Amino acid sequence: MKTKSPDSVRVQSCRGLVALAALCFAAASSTVWAATVIDLDATQLPEGPLNTWVNKGTLPGDFTSAGTTAPTVVKAKAGKGIQFSSTAHYVGPEVPTSLTGNASRTIEAWVFNPTAQGEETVFAWGRRGADGINCSFGHGTDLSFGAVGHWGTADIGWEGNITFGEWTYIVYTYDGDYQTTTVYKDGVVANSEVLSSPLDTAAVSDSGAPLHFRVARQNTAAGGVSGTGVGDIIIGKIRVHDVALDAETILAHYNAEVDLFIERDTDGDGMPDWWESLYPAFLNINDKSDAALDQDNDGLTNLREYQNKTMPDNPDTDGDGVKDGAEVDRTVGGSPAPTDPTKPDTDADGLSDGVETGTGVFQNAQDTGSDPLKTDTDDDTFGDWQEVLHGTNPCNASSTPQDGRAPIVVLDATKLPAGPLPTWDNTGLLPGDFLARDTGAAPQVTTILGVNGVQFDGNEYYTGPAAPSWVTGNGPHTVEAWVYNPSIADEETVFAWGRRGGGDGSNCSFNHGANAAYGAVGHWGGPDLGWDGNIVAGQWTHIAYSWNPSTMYQTVYKDGQPAASEYLANPLAIWAVATDGKPLPFRVASQNDDNGSATAGLRGSMTIAKITVYDYALDDAAILQHYTSDAGTFGILDEDNDGMPTWYERQFDFLNPNDKSDAAKDQDSDGLTNLEEFQIGTRPDNPDTDDDGVLDGTEVKTLGTRPLVADTDQDGLNDGQEVTATTDPLNADSDFDTFADGLEVVRGSDPKSAGSVPSFEQTVAIIDVDAANLPIGPLEFWPNNGALHGRFKAGTPTPEVQIVGGVKAVTFDGTMYYSGPVAPTWMVGDSARTVEAWVYNPQIATEETVFAWGRRGGPDGSNCSFNHGTDAVFGAVGHWGVADVGWNGKISAGQWNHIAYTYNPATYEAIVYSAGQPANTNDIFSAIGAGLNTHGVNDAPEPDAVPLTFLIAAQHDANGAVTETLRGSLSIARIRVYDQALSADAIAQIYNAEVGKYSAITIQSITYNAATDALTITWNAVPGAKYEVVATSVLGTAWTPIATDLTTGTYTDHPATAGSQRFYRIRLK
Repeated sequence: MKTKSPDSVRVQSCRGLVALAALCFAAASSTVWAATVIDLDATQLPEGPLNTWVNKGTLPGDFTSAGTTAPTVVKAKAGKGIQFSSTAHYVGPEVPTSLTGNASRTIEAWVFNPTAQGEETVFAWGRRGADGINCSFGHGTDLSFGAVGHWGTADIGWEGNITFGEWTYIVYTYDGDYQTTTVYKDGVVANSEVLSSPLDTAAVSDSGAPLHFRVARQNTAAGGVSGTGVGDIIIGKIRVHDVALDAETILAHYNAEVDLFIERDTDGDGMPDWWESLYPAFLNINDKSDAALDQDNDGLTNLREYQNKTMPDNPDTDGDGVKDGAEVDRTVGGSPAPTDPTKPDTDADGLSDGVETGTGVFQNAQDTGSDPLKTDTDDDTFGDWQEVLHGTNPCNASSTPQDGRAPIVVLDATKLPAGPLPTWDNTGLLPGDFLARDTGAAPQVTTILGVNGVQFDGNEYYTGPAAPSWVTGNGPHTVEAWVYNPSIADEETVFAWGRRGGGDGSNCSFNHGANAAYGAVGHWGGPDLGWDGNIVAGQWTHIAYSWNPSTMYQTVYKDGQPAASEYLANPLAIWAVATDGKPLPFRVASQNDDNGSATAGLRGSMTIAKITVYDYALDDAAILQHYTSDAGTFGILDEDNDGMPTWYERQFDFLNPNDKSDAAKDQDSDGLTNLEEFQIGTRPDNPDTDDDGVLDGTEVKTLGTRPLVADTDQDGLNDGQEVTATTDPLNADSDFDTFADGLEVVRGSDPKSAGSVPSFEQTVAIIDVDAANLPIGPLEFWPNNGALHGRFKAGTPTPEVQIVGGVKAVTFDGTMYYSGPVAPTWMVGDSARTVEAWVYNPQIATEETVFAWGRRGGPDGSNCSFNHGTDAVFGAVGHWGVADVGWNGKISAGQWNHIAYTYNPATYEAIVYSAGQPANTNDIFSAIGAGLNTHGVNDAPEPDAVPLTFLIAAQHDANGAVTETLRGSLSIARIRVYDQALSADAIAQIYNAEVGKYSAITIQSITYNAATDALTITWNAVPGAKYEVVATSVLGTAWTPIATDLTTGTYTDHPATAGSQRFYRIRLK
């Protein structure tokens, strides 16, 4: 590409609370870089939803879905692109300073716009609000701003040179030196104008936050998503350069790419130019005679190869052992009976066209004699491949597979060595093994209670061979598995095929989840099945599921016994292919989405030792026999008859599964025998299982409190505090003054005196977790500095304290979380509340939890999950149902954000705040006809219901387990929770008081005046913050402070002489 070299110096800066700049003073002219900053290409992507559009340009960072639905890759005439709409758009990385202000730039795009409208955004940065600060490249009809919206008189239109309903190549260039804007259509200038003043494209929002690139949207003044210029458009390619490309380069780009989108046939031989250009060795776009030639001698002319979508230089395009011509021209009895030369298995029965010889006589697996156009040649209800696998004759209806036959999938980890397992070998009849999602970071084979299994963390999974046709549709099948699930979520996948998305009965996901409707089997819709309560955590369990279409019953089994069964009124219709027609695979620990990709959520978080899949329905006796034969290996038996099963005794070194005397011992001296600890569920090696300061035995035998719940009466004081304070640990309001004991202690009144009641004049944070003074590294316990007693304990894996954007924070990866104190009664129901947090989210998903209590599952208003997600309905707060709240577009990635949520039961108003300002609101009473009713306990019936805890980065399922999905993948510096609804002024004051220490420093400009030897640095200063400038002449040596306590974003230095070198850092004090 051609560029000009302006005289100005370009300086690259870096974000963070420390910014570094370097300048070499010399008489020589400056070096200028010309880069393709953004390079987005959809032409080679598979069709279907696309959550992330990968940027192959020089700027780090991809483009992620920021709407309520993901943009979709689609085919439009000859080209392929991504469909954008009112609900689908992308947000990208922060805009570098090299593309803001008056910087030169180019945007190229291939677009297919079906309908005309005045303003329709293709790609944008900057922001709306003032003349010259926006940069929105569009494909609209408005004569003033249909092409580029700079805001104000600097706008430009297409001058009528605009096409709809066809692919078109559009380009916008701006030459900063000459203040000239030019737009091109299909490689030719469409309009141009010289601006009266330079552009000043904004780099930050009106609050100082860095702005981001957007596809199919613009930025508002606040940096949110603008609703202006939204339309339906397909975009195939986008490139952004930090120079103004010239007309010659633009035309060359058009000519190089036009055949990707528009079919041309220069010589009129029936083969388009783009296709002939793929084979330049023997095809010529200017020679029509090559159409009649047969380059690869497969019986098809080059023209027929194009027409049949075969390769003209490969005689067997699909590699099935049959030449392309023989497939296309195949006949049976003199009538055409072609097979598909692009599909090795035309009838998709699992046997290639090459082995299905069609003779009607079975010889062997390489010459089956079966019909390549018929899945069941002998009409005996068993597919051809199924018969070949099981050793029967696919051409003889009297020869069929029998019950008791070998399984098609066998995955067994019990004899595998410990360590990563990139490939899990399938020893069943079906060819093909199971590959880990990331073979470089594969799940580990670990030993759990003396048995080896593959450990899944809720993210990883395996993909196996395509599910054969006879276990799709309404085909019979059985799945058995041995699983160890430490904590059971609503839906955790063990083994799956088919796909999600409907209709009813189209999915087949065997699960180990707590949901009453689909916790056992997810078929989608009415045919789902739960475990009917027959599900356990923390021990090896044999689970099985069988479907018998002859009886129309599906049954699930636990430890050899039927757990739940259901008669289906309609047959199953399990999908065999994805929306693009490609076969759907078997998966371990994950399901398939409708486009064939692995479902992002619902993945198993457990250890799996064995999986066996049969292509028929096993009966009760067979499943019981399989369970019994393995029960000893998995420790299900009680070998010494001491009341404690072997699997339990294997957990502890001091218990012996062959010594019954250990049942009567009290290992931890807490007043409970080892057998009593097993029966109650407490830890035999921890005298205070719930960490409330009271021995387990004392709780059970003296106080009558619950040794597994720190705050039995849920009043805000744990049982140990109640003992110390001599309040009643079984009565939330010891003095019967209507105020819970814990609330009185937090508010400074006496919980034992009815005449002493709490005052609410002071603002009190009951939760205050702050990473500022924590050591770098893993953090098992996050201390709570708030008024409510109790710390937050990490789940598995453990989050880490890191430096993120110059701030110390706890980083979560989407699987991590913390569980804290029990949510007291005065923070559930329709209570007042405020949650505020400082978060840094690198890429924002639909729903990412920051802080939560209550539980999922309904009814409306029963959950309380404060989120940092993009979903317009529940991205901010998940109350469940129509009581939810979204961020109204006021949400940013890749920077520190202060977010807050308040609920005032007096007004029923839930408000969310971003950067100290209200972002959205919901009138809860208008939405659900009542106030909130945040659940305080799980869904177990009384008296077994268990109080729910506060959670960081996760939510509770209905049964009280931690939800496996929707966890935050972000960094959190601080969270505070209050038992009041703070005012808008109070939220703004917190933000203004703290924004300085969370704001990234971005060097905006460096100018050097050789005449005065003055170097001036400017940066984005935050009101109230103080800065320090340090410098050094050699990197690696000490930095010397040269200015301190600066309150504005500018500093002028007088370095040594021209030719010297100096490095600068800006620090926040």
